[in-house]
Amino acid sequence: IQKRGRIWYFNMWIVRENKQHRVSLKTDCLTTARYKAETLLFEIRNKLAENKRITALTCLQATELYLAERYNEVKSGDIVIGRLNTIKTHLAHFNNIIGEQTKLNELSIWDCIEYFDWRRDNAKQELTPTTLKNEQSTINSLIKFLRKRDEVNFDAFEFRTMKSIKTETNT
Repeated sequence: IQKRGRIWYFNMWIVRENKQHRVSLKTDCLTTARYKAETLLFEIRNKLAENKRITALTCLQATELYLAERYNEVKSGDIVIGRLNTIKTHLAHFNNIIGEQTKLNELSIWDCIEYFDWRRDNAKQELTPTTLKNEQSTINSLIKFLRKRDEVNFDAFEFRTMKSIKTETNT
């Protein structure tokens, strides 16, 4: 542990992830800091023993991990390369709104609530409701994949219901 200003921090190098893990212990009392650090150390050792990650992935890293898994489905013939390319495009839009460097542990269920409006405002051409629903499905498939790997603590993003779009067939 080390003190930065008045607050104690826990620092540990995670060899497996090749990263520094630093957490505020949120106390200025040395005795409390030692107790919290010891508890944290046991939690980290248990996670390492279970082959779980200690540091959070970024959205970009998570997307790459998911795409690698989906690429295996292309190799096995479960999906075609065109579908994989569509998934890549959907997740590129997701990373644009969320931010590629956003850590997964910073995400909440509500982070995509404005997704449809954002996509419509930033699209180069008119989007159909089907396209947006497919993007929603792809994004939530990513989250479901990450949830199974215990990388996020929710099952799916909440998306605001789309406003109806006037088309020639429903006007």
